[in-house]
Amino acid sequence: MLGLKRALDKLKEKERDKVLTPEELKAAQESVAYGCIKYADLSHNRAHEYVFSFDKMLEDRGNTAVYLLYAFTRIRSIARLAGVTPEQLSAAAVNTPVSLDHDKEWKLAKVSVTECSRSMKQF
Repeated sequence: MLGLKRALDKLKEKERDKVLTPEELKAAQESVAYGCIKYADLSHNRAHEYVFSFDKMLEDRGNTAVYLLYAFTRIRSIARLAGVTPEQLSAAAVNTPVSLDHDKEWKLAKVSVTECSRSMKQF
């Protein structure tokens, strides 16, 4: 599949092949490829013309799966280095009070909490 090849090329461009085992690289390749396509498809506004672009899907900035996967991975890495388990991280996400004072903060929180909850269930 072209998406898998493009995802692997992007991972190699970022030199992830030098720090991951072959098994980890394959898992990352599949996560990036399928995640990018799914996220781009689901986040597309139905009222606009759909333009399929692997380049846009694989961007590591902005509203893309690659950016979200990177952010999620960084959070998990920081938690692991701090000795925080995934269960403790999930409990903190549920039990920590959050103060949202502006409409844009509310919108961002609604999207973030929904996506984070879905992602945490997979791990």
